[in-house]
Amino acid sequence: MRRCPCVRDQPNVSGHGAGLRVRDDQGVAASGCDEGDNRGRRCCPANREGEQRKCDEGALYEPTPPGQSVIDGPPSLSFHFIKMIKVVKLPSRYPRRKGTLGLSGAATHAVLYLTKEEVQRLLLNTIPRAAIRDALLFDLMYHYGLRREEATLIRREHVGDRIWITRVKRGESREYPIFARTRRLLRSHLSTVTDVSNPYLFPSPQTSGASVSMSLIYQGFRRYAEAAGLPANRQHPHVLRHSIAVHLMNAGWDLADVQKWLGHASIASTLIYAKVSNTRLDKKFRALRSTEVAAL
Repeated sequence: MRRCPCVRDQPNVSGHGAGLRVRDDQGVAASGCDEGDNRGRRCCPANREGEQRKCDEGALYEPTPPGQSVIDGPPSLSFHFIKMIKVVKLPSRYPRRKGTLGLSGAATHAVLYLTKEEVQRLLLNTIPRAAIRDALLFDLMYHYGLRREEATLIRREHVGDRIWITRVKRGESREYPIFARTRRLLRSHLSTVTDVSNPYLFPSPQTSGASVSMSLIYQGFRRYAEAAGLPANRQHPHVLRHSIAVHLMNAGWDLADVQKWLGHASIASTLIYAKVSNTRLDKKFRALRSTEVAAL
């Protein structure tokens, strides 16, 4: 391999610097190399002596000369460092998923949700009555479509005639009416609170003044989901959010109403549930058959 005149061998010293090749400032001036590039990419001028000479951009190391052992005296390294050229390919900020495109241009994917029977089996038949905190936690997560983080943000002061839900991911926070069963669970749970200095509705059992961790919520749901016999790919607490969205769509709720209930900032996020549910479309079609449009 041709050596560039601006690169010289490191003095014969032992250790990690043995045999390294470095850029020589005197060699730079003598050879007319471009001093502005300190990585040696244009260390040899293209028109010097009418010959196009460039450093080998693809070579990172120069092998040890034949007959010289790695364990021989200096240089002791098996490779001489020439230069390092690192190419990094940055991922797209919004990678495209395979599938159909929604209103926002983002691809849609399969929505995993529970049927009403599976939700009833989980909330009413699997969670013990003595586990009031867990019963209230997953009741709230289902009825209000809570993410785990949103459940940890609920404070006792947020509960009254209505309940305040703080949304994350730039969602719209608002007050919600309280279901009858949810109110009964709230009364039972609040009557068992002993640490009044902790403001959260679900206090952490380990850390004073903190809310329950998202990992504990996941572990608790996973345990109950397995006991309820739910499919393995639906044993994540976020499936409750998908479930209430699909159930509301099947109940005939308007797309904009489901958007507000879930706290979506964009209706495009709610559109994926409309693709799952065809109930509203079927009802509209049955009503359409009795109109003049169907006779055309």
